[in-house]
Amino acid sequence: MNELKNQKIQVLDVDVNDLKQRLEAIGANKIYEDIETEKVLATRTSYKLGKIDLDIRSLPLIPSFLEVNIGYLNGGPHLDELREKLNLTEHQIVVMELEEIYCFYGLSPKSLQEDNSEDYKGPSK
Repeated sequence: MNELKNQKIQVLDVDVNDLKQRLEAIGANKIYEDIETEKVLATRTSYKLGKIDLDIRSLPLIPSFLEVNIGYLNGGPHLDELREKLNLTEHQIVVMELEEIYCFYGLSPKSLQEDNSEDYKGPSK
């Protein structure tokens, strides 16, 4: 994973509640939780573990994912160790922008604009 140094990665299809508990159990500090409603109903919960920034993102139509700024992993836990502690070793890791994640799930980025937020039932998992 050296080629991913100084990038953000995404760990796909995470269980938000379980992940929050595991992050707190390993000492991550919750920084904030934000609900965005301007364009679409979405949540972002941010954690800090040492120098590592971790964001749990929940958006309409796609499974929730964990975004990890891996630029500081040299000074903290190795990525594989972090994935193991968070029970995410079986989850796929990608380096994608949000629009690319929607395409990964077979959706057009326009799906966000077409989605009716009133029908949105909350974050996945």
